[in-house]
Amino acid sequence: MVKFSLCLFMLLAFPFYHLIGQKKQVKSVSIGKQKWMAANLDVVNFQNGDQIPEAKSDEEWISDGENKQPAWCIDPVPSYDGQNGRLYNWYAVNDHRNICPVGYHVATDSDWENLTVFLGGEDIAGGKLKSKTGWSKDGNGINSIDFNASPGAARIKDGVFSPQNSAATWWTATANDETYAMSRSLYYSTNAISRNMFNKSYGCYVRCVKD
Repeated sequence: MVKFSLCLFMLLAFPFYHLIGQKKQVKSVSIGKQKWMAANLDVVNFQNGDQIPEAKSDEEWISDGENKQPAWCIDPVPSYDGQNGRLYNWYAVNDHRNICPVGYHVATDSDWENLTVFLGGEDIAGGKLKSKTGWSKDGNGINSIDFNASPGAARIKDGVFSPQNSAATWWTATANDETYAMSRSLYYSTNAISRNMFNKSYGCYVRCVKD
């Protein structure tokens, strides 16, 4: 009887843990035929409840990258309040356990391309995505579709953080080769959106798209 009760508890508890692992209210915005998350991803568990390891030091960040292990971090500057989401390396983005909430996937290179085309092309799309405040030197956008792209730091493979208010970079789910994956960046100095290849050990933000 005791064994039966224990088994029943485990069966009931697992789906509950599965839910609390990704228990985040998902606010989305419809853009053309796509439905995007309206904020950067901010989770510490994969869909199955497994924890995504936090890199608490430069050494841990470097080690995770070198060993191709998933990791997350936040910008450690005192003024950072965690509201801009977490930075993930690409190994977390690409993990088979899925970093996005159920029903969503990490935006692919094609998803970003479709978004860019819908907004009129790469030369002007960034200005429509950028938030109305927070960008350096009056580099704010118009946030015309409530994408809420705020500036924030990125983290390079050696653990160093980029300046906070001048750019924002997001991973795509699309690899370029063994070392690099595709990303998108916005900058204070332009209304364009930039398509880049970053080392998979870098830390960038993540946006998810409805399946």
